Amino acid sequence: SESLPLVIDLEAERFANLHVTDAMLSSEREVVLEERSLRSEDDPGGRAFEALGATVWTAHPYRRPVIGWRSDVEAVTVEACQEFFDAYYAANNLVIAVAGDFEAKATLDRIRLRFGGLRSAAIPRNPTREPEQLGERRTRIEIDVRAPILMAGWHAPATGHTDGPALDVASQILSDGRSSRLYQRLVATEQKALYAYGGYWELQDAGLFYASAGVRPGASVEEVEALFFAEIDRI
Repeated sequence: SESLPLVIDLEAERFANLHVTDAMLSSEREVVLEERSLRSEDDPGGRAFEALGATVWTAHPYRRPVIGWRSDVEAVTVEACQEFFDAYYAANNLVIAVAGDFEAKATLDRIRLRFGGLRSAAIPRNPTREPEQLGERRTRIEIDVRAPILMAGWHAPATGHTDGPALDVASQILSDGRSSRLYQRLVATEQKALYAYGGYWELQDAGLFYASAGVRPGASVEEVEALFFAEIDRI
């Protein structure tokens, strides 16, 4: 706890005076591209989930991965990075969490002192709203995998909606663990899938209810899809 004031000062310094350089960007660009490869491009499930997001949303920025597409990372400039940092890394756009042995009043006073002046006059927000979906959308990705993946998503309410708890419970019933309906039907009983999972993803402007299954060798995507949607329809 005796080091907490220094930690607060260092964090405030980082927010106040970060200067992006060519050398910094070149180094970090490679780190981010490697992370993209690990989590998305070389991971069939990660690649499928990115494609799902880009299929569910056609206008809203949620269709873009947080880390950006590879072309974004490869092309971003020092000027664009600095502009983004200056716009969004501001006291009125961050959450500070402190845990442990500390005095609340003294800590809050220190945070207000060091961060209070680091405000952005106007933080850009997304003005776009997702248009109504008028029919089913499908995306097919062709890559070399041992077990094909089926993934499906449905528009759901944004965080804070009164239907949220019901959707959370529905996701548990459908896809949480070996006793869940998708696992029991697709994996245990029919033995057409290797796994099945899903969840309710709550975001500020919208939500996504999704589920996925890995097709067992010898079975077809079509067989798994029929069983998969039968369980969705049943719930």
